[in-house]
Amino acid sequence: MNWTSYLVPSEHRRFNEFIGLLVLTLGILLALSLVSFSPEDPSFNISKNPDFAGPPANFVGFVGAYGADIFFQTWGYSAFLLPVFLGIYAFYWLASWPVHSFGIRLTGMILLTITIATTLGISPLSSRSGILPGGLFGKVLGDTLQASFNTAGSVIVLACAFFVSLFLSTTFSFAGAIAFLKPRFAFVSTL
Repeated sequence: MNWTSYLVPSEHRRFNEFIGLLVLTLGILLALSLVSFSPEDPSFNISKNPDFAGPPANFVGFVGAYGADIFFQTWGYSAFLLPVFLGIYAFYWLASWPVHSFGIRLTGMILLTITIATTLGISPLSSRSGILPGGLFGKVLGDTLQASFNTAGSVIVLACAFFVSLFLSTTFSFAGAIAFLKPRFAFVSTL
């Protein structure tokens, strides 16, 4: 029995529903804290804000304010992928569906988050409220990638990493995409 067997639904439906509910709650709390992030809320890099006199504006309170600060500082806007992944994962637990190749799917989701953060790190987007669009990881990886490959090479590497992460984390395939799109764009071939 490997370590991933503890991270996927078991044959005990009630236990699966319990874990699914916990994961879904965590995902909802994370999404609410990210959506309601405010730079005036307390955070780890502000010792005391003189303008801060009441409770934090974050929907999840102090925990949400600190949590959103950590995720935005490290992952930037790609942090919004994390509640999506938690929601999908919770649905598998709640439905007691088997998760095939959990380690590979987890690797794909991590690679997708890193790829989006790095893309945002090299993009010319301006920061909102002092937060880097790609976060710390995106900035460091983006600067390293551009120093090694320049902009054109970085775009190619990131596009490849994006498709690899899709292959690993979903059932996406180019053949399936072509089969899906071909009948919808049949009018192009007739032109």
